[in-house]
Amino acid sequence: MKRSKKTILIVDDEEAVLRTIERILVFNGYNAFKAENGKKAIRMYKKHISEIDLIILDYALPDFDGLELYDEFKILNYNVKIIIASGLDVEELRLYDHTLEYLQKPFDVITLLDAIKKLL
Repeated sequence: MKRSKKTILIVDDEEAVLRTIERILVFNGYNAFKAENGKKAIRMYKKHISEIDLIILDYALPDFDGLELYDEFKILNYNVKIIIASGLDVEELRLYDHTLEYLQKPFDVITLLDAIKKLL
């Protein structure tokens, strides 16, 4: 398998979700950073902005909602690619920005990798 040099920031407040997505990404050749809340994600993104190619963002975080954090990332880099994942039915997120991908939790590995490939 050809290894990707792409790096993805995973933002989720559930440790099990962070670990699972990280394992999937690494197994499929991606580099991964993890953040368990919005404040840490913003700090990490600022520090590694030139390295991070895509962000997988949980919609419901304790310190930000997904769209607030999405807007913060877009201020830092308008061209950043973001997937918002949620267990809530927030299908209208796709209308928020045409560059935004949305995944309904729970999602399978193929769905996640397809969304990543679509954006990258």
